[in-house]
Amino acid sequence: MASPIPSGIKAFANCDHAIIAWKYDQPIPNCIGFALYKKMKGQPPSSAQPLNNRIGFAGQQAQPGEQRPSTAWPIQRLLWTDFNAKPGDSMSYLVAPLYIKNNTLVKDMTNATEWSNEVTVGTGTDIEAYFNRGIISSQFMSRQLSGADVKTKGTTLKSTLANEDAPVTQFLGGVLAQKLFAELDAVIADSTLSIYASLYELNDESVINRFKKIGSRLNLVLANGAFKSNAAGENDENADLRKELKTTTSIHLFDRIVPMGHFAHNKFMVFCKNGQPYKVWTGSTNLTQNGLYTQVNNAILINDPQVANWYLNEWNQIKGAGNAYPAPFIQYNTKGNTKPNLSTWFAPVSNQVDLAAAKALIDNAQQGILFLFFNPGTHDTLYNEVVAQIDKPGKEDIFVHGIMNQDPGGKQTPLVFIHKNNVPKGSTDFDTIIPKAIGGEFSYWQNEITPKMVTIHSKVVIIDPFGSHPVVMTGSHNLGPKASQKNDDNLNIIENNPALAMQYAVNILSVYDHYHWRYALANQNAGSIAYTGLSTDPNWMTSYLVDRNVREIDFLFGTIGK
Repeated sequence: MASPIPSGIKAFANCDHAIIAWKYDQPIPNCIGFALYKKMKGQPPSSAQPLNNRIGFAGQQAQPGEQRPSTAWPIQRLLWTDFNAKPGDSMSYLVAPLYIKNNTLVKDMTNATEWSNEVTVGTGTDIEAYFNRGIISSQFMSRQLSGADVKTKGTTLKSTLANEDAPVTQFLGGVLAQKLFAELDAVIADSTLSIYASLYELNDESVINRFKKIGSRLNLVLANGAFKSNAAGENDENADLRKELKTTTSIHLFDRIVPMGHFAHNKFMVFCKNGQPYKVWTGSTNLTQNGLYTQVNNAILINDPQVANWYLNEWNQIKGAGNAYPAPFIQYNTKGNTKPNLSTWFAPVSNQVDLAAAKALIDNAQQGILFLFFNPGTHDTLYNEVVAQIDKPGKEDIFVHGIMNQDPGGKQTPLVFIHKNNVPKGSTDFDTIIPKAIGGEFSYWQNEITPKMVTIHSKVVIIDPFGSHPVVMTGSHNLGPKASQKNDDNLNIIENNPALAMQYAVNILSVYDHYHWRYALANQNAGSIAYTGLSTDPNWMTSYLVDRNVREIDFLFGTIGK
């Protein structure tokens, strides 16, 4: 019997799901894919069950939405996402190659991996990261709304999301919405708790109803959102709600109606007990229906009285600034706030000092950078700094991948396609992709809701998440000069917290993976259009041991540059 081919497997998890990566030193003879098994904590290996695959063999008949065990529909990849993992689950994984013998799939246990490390679906204690599932361009959503024509699915979805308890609403909001509501419910129930919030937008009825119950223990600076002009009647997206809250509730509400050229863009809440700040909720998530459910967003809960006090001080600065940007306000922000392994920058600042601090860390990246951007702008942004790493001497192997909601340069001066144009023909090794949907039915897949103006709303940069110096950058900050110099915003830079970096990496890699193939289809790259399902050709594995695919696995194993 031939000696087993050296292999390895690793698992990673955040609050919502797990990803599993495995590697082999060389192609496995006759392998047409892998069966991926999951074993729950405390259970014997004999109880392990294969995960399902969503794609069958080319030409094979299947029903829309059908899944089959990976022992029947093998996984022809070296990376997989377990979306069936639930909060609190602890598990490990094993993959076994499959080959065909007498028209039957047979496991090659000689070349099976060991059981992976055990992971738990959850988050940290000092710093907690939460993610929604705001991807509406998906097969799941198409099946949920299958009774509606594709052109009316968006309208159908909007009415569904008005019901907090609807299964679709709970699915899209995920753990992020669950945690947000739980935090607000805790304040409602405990009269010693209060909130100081600074919000850009507010329209989600589930949040508003909870705010009303909190009443006078909520101190709210409510900005004017994405307004159209300085003219009366057009300068406040939140005008109707503002009037309602002022006239019908005991909420302490303070206006921040900033002029054109600025956005009061924060989305933070400081939680206080007996008047003392002890934790803060921030991130990219607007407390709106779209923010919670139809955009990719993140929230971070920092359980640190010192950091919470930074935010409370900033809240008072914002309140004191009224509708303007006085010099003392900007001078205060420019000083920054720092403690070991955590810095918070409030914008606006002078001389882009917040971006300079972030760029210094990006320039020190050794293994890879992951990102989600909404629209940072065209020049001097963190996106510019990230993609610049690809061409630096000594960083030839650096792994840079992420998603941009839209190309900031537009059609005339695109940024996203600069590096794509250098990708060999037929390759789908994109450092940056833009969200796309499946516009025509693929085999037994259905048409998907086309992404609207905002799909990716997270603003996150993760540096070396599996290396010796992991860095997480997140907040409301769009990570460009306008946010730095013109907007109310916050940027939190957290260093040397590998668990937090892993959780964000899992989120970004899963979102990237969802849109990668759709983006390749939309851009008509050879090799992606022709895909019709699983192949019975054992040579499929060769492409996964070179170029982008092997670099992605090496990145996850923390072995790039070693």
